[in-house]
Amino acid sequence: MKTFTFKFLIILIILFPILYACADVELEPHSRIFDSAVWDKNESLKYELTRNGYVEGFCVVETSSKGDGVTNLIQICTDAFDYGYTDERRTYVKEADLQPISSLRIIEDPKKMERRHFSANYFYDDVKQSHVVFEIKEFKDNTDLPVRTLEVSRDLPPSSDMVPTPVWYDDDSIFWLIRGITYNEGFSASFTDVNAATGRVFSAHLKVERREFIEVPFGLFEVWKIKLETATIKQYLWVELESPHRIVRAKLEDLVYELISSSNP
Repeated sequence: MKTFTFKFLIILIILFPILYACADVELEPHSRIFDSAVWDKNESLKYELTRNGYVEGFCVVETSSKGDGVTNLIQICTDAFDYGYTDERRTYVKEADLQPISSLRIIEDPKKMERRHFSANYFYDDVKQSHVVFEIKEFKDNTDLPVRTLEVSRDLPPSSDMVPTPVWYDDDSIFWLIRGITYNEGFSASFTDVNAATGRVFSAHLKVERREFIEVPFGLFEVWKIKLETATIKQYLWVELESPHRIVRAKLEDLVYELISSSNP
């Protein structure tokens, strides 16, 4: 019998001191790589999550826009065994360029009666250096008062002669960022990733591996296979060639996402 660990909630056990790490790392500015929003203003995608061939959970990835120039990017992941584990993310971005405004991630483990909040709020300044404020809150025993709270501010990359207008993207908007890029054979690019769960601002790199056909539960697709790499991880995403350029498969460490449904409520 398979022992269930529900490891896709990777950061349920996170050390608060990680927010203090890498504070003095020099930030490399990167230019905009997002071209345009290719999705409908209201879209819902559902993914099956597997590890080593076993279904561990499901994720619903939704896009919501009210026409005010701001888009709400929503990801809600649950376990496949009705244990009540949830990993919910809501990220607000500018519709035109995916510029982040704020993000909030809530991970809840009802068996341990624990809940953690990871938030990022972005502050833009034409005179001073723009920055992001991270906050982590930890809750126990279903109380509304956190048992631990930590807040830290991080500078965002400054402009340079080579990059006069630096751009950054919230880590929880990556599925949308990947979709909004125009790819071709040999494509590669770098961008600044801002991750509220780890309290880090760092460079990430994209590269087209190849063009291929793959089959997932939702059907057969011609896709670009994209490698996403940082200093510590390497992940792969398969983006359909045709509009609306949905991510039909993703391999994030040893967890595999596969598209099982797509709708426009």
